[in-house]
Amino acid sequence: MRSPAEDQRLRILIRSLDEQRDDPVVYIEMGRLYIAGEDWLGAIRSFERCQSLGHRSGQVAFELGCAYTMMRNWDSAVREWERFVDFDSELRIDNMEQVTRNLINLTNKAWRSYEQQNIESHYKAYPLGVAYFVLGRFQEAVDAVNSLLNYNPASERALNLRARCYRALK
Repeated sequence: MRSPAEDQRLRILIRSLDEQRDDPVVYIEMGRLYIAGEDWLGAIRSFERCQSLGHRSGQVAFELGCAYTMMRNWDSAVREWERFVDFDSELRIDNMEQVTRNLINLTNKAWRSYEQQNIESHYKAYPLGVAYFVLGRFQEAVDAVNSLLNYNPASERALNLRARCYRALK
């Protein structure tokens, strides 16, 4: 949950939108405050607005993917995380704030529930591979992607993701 200080910062940012409506940094900060309060829809709206202003970064794609995950919008989460991977972004967990660590833990739990509630299917292999890769679970990502490649050995996206996983494992 957001602290009173974070609530105050959010109110100030919302008021400042009149003057800074086209500043993506305002929307990034708002998105992070919404995440701190576990207001996933608010975070999604803020990060999408940031992206609509032309701001592209791996961190925004990561956080937006996490917010989509928490809303159980798996396809949108994977789409954002593919952007994160395309930016060649890397999570540096040792320097993260507690809010971000908490977000990663919640996101991991959500993807575990996705994995458990879906029957064995090659359709879930790629989204799981992307999620595991982004969350730093590289061997699990390789296993998921390999199960897809057993079904469709020519999947370019899966081959690319597996190559990235192997690089990360080295």
